[in-house]
Amino acid sequence: DNPAQNHTYATLDGKTAPMSIAANLAARKGLLVLNSAGNGNGSPWSKIGIPADADSICTVGAIDSLSNVTGFSSLGPTADGRIKPDLVARGGNSWVSSANSSGACFQANGTSFSCPILAGAMTCFWQAHPNFNAFKVIDTLRKTASNFAAPNNSRGWGTPNMCAVAITTVFKHNSLDIPEFIVSPNPFNTLISIKVEQLITGAVTVEVYNILGAVVKTYNEKDLVGTHTYDLSDISNGVYFIKISN
Repeated sequence: DNPAQNHTYATLDGKTAPMSIAANLAARKGLLVLNSAGNGNGSPWSKIGIPADADSICTVGAIDSLSNVTGFSSLGPTADGRIKPDLVARGGNSWVSSANSSGACFQANGTSFSCPILAGAMTCFWQAHPNFNAFKVIDTLRKTASNFAAPNNSRGWGTPNMCAVAITTVFKHNSLDIPEFIVSPNPFNTLISIKVEQLITGAVTVEVYNILGAVVKTYNEKDLVGTHTYDLSDISNGVYFIKISN
């Protein structure tokens, strides 16, 4: 390596290194970008590398099976004082598959493994919340992670909880993602309208729940599509939830 091309800690500001600039550009165009924190802890360079310093991406550190940060997982902060990594995932004795044709599985160490593990999990999370953009995916998982109350520069906001947020209502019909149904107005006075963009075939049940979880109204429909209006003038003021099932 040419020493003249080495980066210094001062360049870890998320906007100096070409790779960090490129990572931010990709993230700001809507891509969900993750990057390994690096395996430098315990070496003369213990800090994160590039583009892990980029401010618009999710930088991933490594933990072991007991949720301890591994001794090699690179540390923050960035040169401009931002906390990194953002989140952590299993990178100590992770199960990985061989790159050769055998496909044999074995255990190995590295943030090169915690990052793709978390990338797969975050992809599933995004599929469950299709109305989120990439920034909201990262922000939501940080706010519901194990170390949210006291983020630091070894595990960031911690291990994400992929089930902390209720799944966005999305219907599955012949493997086609149908947009969530829209209930309006909110708040309502006497009438509500439920708009379903695409056909839900067969028998459909529309239930209205009160805040205690009790069903106060049930409507039986068939082949639900378009806008349907329901009179709820005979129920008391309060918060209600709509459930549609088929």
